[in-house]
Amino acid sequence: MSSLESQVKQIRVFSSALREYLDSSFNNECEKLLFVRKRLVTFLKDSNNFKEFDLEPHLVRGSIAETMFYYVIEYYKSKNPDCFLLEGLLIPTNNGTTQIDSVLLTDKGIYVIEVKSLFGDIIVKDGEILQLKNNNKITPWSQNKGHIGALASISTLPWEWFHNIVYVFSLGTLNEYYPRKDEILLVNRNVLKFLEEQESKKKIADFRVMRGEAEKLKLFIPSIQDEAEHIRKLKDKFKESE
Repeated sequence: MSSLESQVKQIRVFSSALREYLDSSFNNECEKLLFVRKRLVTFLKDSNNFKEFDLEPHLVRGSIAETMFYYVIEYYKSKNPDCFLLEGLLIPTNNGTTQIDSVLLTDKGIYVIEVKSLFGDIIVKDGEILQLKNNNKITPWSQNKGHIGALASISTLPWEWFHNIVYVFSLGTLNEYYPRKDEILLVNRNVLKFLEEQESKKKIADFRVMRGEAEKLKLFIPSIQDEAEHIRKLKDKFKESE
């Protein structure tokens, strides 16, 4: 097994162990959310915790953000069972593959979600997220637009059904928010408010249509080897651009 394959396997083990612990320790999704939001803040701030798992801190933070989002959606699904969540899909593109953090399919739309774990206060403006702590800028909506294009290319469903969403598991404050059209930012648990607001909208498809789409997309859940190869190619492209 290559080092990248070991890394992919280790992050999956970490994520699985975290979810198994939460599932066995708490009776409902709300309690799980509270634990992730409050108790894991201390975990994230102590870099010594990452050494136990032999993982880079950003990988652990990313996994925790994805776990937070997962349980938010599980809580939503407990009241709205006719929806489908898929994680980590590896979709073919003209240049190789692209990996999508999460796709939520409901009778109101297909929500393509880029998950981020950010520290400190942030500003959102002109399609960028600025982290004030280190003055770092990221452009997740642009990245996610590519994900939507790849997803739409293998789907028979209309482009307008797809929505570009960035979910941030934040340990800071959203200081300023100037979103561009069709760019949705969800922070921590306000994803629930967003989804509840969508319930008032007109249905675009029977849930059986979305169930069929979800079954097709399950074919794109990658093996450890495929995910490792995807990461290797990304690293090679990054080195070439330096």
